Amino acid sequence: MSTTPRVPCLLLLALIPGWQETKAVPQDENPVRTLLEANRRSFEWTAEGPQGDGVDWLVEAAAEAGALVIGESHGNRETPQLTQHFLQALQPAGYNVFAIEVGPVSTRRLVELAENGGVDSFREFLESYPLTFPFFGRKEEAQMLGAAVAQGYRVWGLDQEFAGSGRYLLEQLEQYADEPEAAELVAGWLERAWGAYEQFLTSGERGGFLNEVKAEDFDQLDRAFAHADPEALEILAELRQSARIYREWREGANYASNHRRIQWMKHHFHESRRALPIAERESIKPVLKFGAMHGGRGYSPLNQLDVGNLAAELAASQGRDSLHLYVTSQAFAKSMIKTSNEDSWLVFDLRALRPWFHRDQNRAASPALGTLVFRYDIAVVAPEFHPAEPLVEGE
Repeated sequence: MSTTPRVPCLLLLALIPGWQETKAVPQDENPVRTLLEANRRSFEWTAEGPQGDGVDWLVEAAAEAGALVIGESHGNRETPQLTQHFLQALQPAGYNVFAIEVGPVSTRRLVELAENGGVDSFREFLESYPLTFPFFGRKEEAQMLGAAVAQGYRVWGLDQEFAGSGRYLLEQLEQYADEPEAAELVAGWLERAWGAYEQFLTSGERGGFLNEVKAEDFDQLDRAFAHADPEALEILAELRQSARIYREWREGANYASNHRRIQWMKHHFHESRRALPIAERESIKPVLKFGAMHGGRGYSPLNQLDVGNLAAELAASQGRDSLHLYVTSQAFAKSMIKTSNEDSWLVFDLRALRPWFHRDQNRAASPALGTLVFRYDIAVVAPEFHPAEPLVEGE
């Protein structure tokens, strides 16, 4: 439901010789470009992983922070590989939670798959339940999660359940259907869910099961499972909320849908935190990997106080700052970068631009770039992005 903002182009425009921030700047000067160049580092990606001053500096900066937020564009192999490096390098600094853009019930299944065979288990599961998880049908994402689990990170899924997850979730719910009415209802829902999936395969119709069910359908299912185990009630609650989020989006109530989704993410975060022993609640130090729409401070492009802002407030409550990374690629406007390091990863400390953009006239001259430098601390620019490798066809 979110798209990658086009802010990287604006960032890279600042590197074009002669590009003007305001009319008051002389033709041969560019304060923004000067600040970026003065606060630029780089690193190389080698067979052993990232190496160089830029990535060492990033790790040091993140180690001092109370939370690390990685804002990404989905679907490339480089971002999960970089995240995997951070997870390993930052664990000695106390990082112990990895939060991802997946529903909580699905995330528990992902963790089980990571524990019981890793990438091969992911592949086998997706052959039976295609298109169940967002993003984690890709090899590099599965490897990243497997590494996080092996290192002992708690993995928290914060999003609503994905539109394609209904088949799996209903089969899980079916295990708790002790009464005939409940079993019959779930069987009917499962038939509808698989039918919607088959329709998608043949026609490309993306309406989907979770877009079709209505509140009164859930009321009926709730009554049938009124005395079920807490695990069943959780699945029902996740299905209901996810269906409402998708339904509002389909009906054009985009603000309401986004607001409900972000509030649900925050709910999941706080519920995961409350589930910890009291002594551990104040010591969590999370890495969050979400789409760039969600990862910044303040109001997001969706006009929401998103999970990136939640991470910032959590860190502030512990007397620390959060660190927000905008991970992007030179491919947006590679010819605009006038540098001899085009094959290197570039790291720009955007915080150096804040005094400049704090002035109203400068902010007004480039509002999108001005917004970026306050939402995100650092831009990490890959030479290029490559598509992540699907584990099964169609993922």
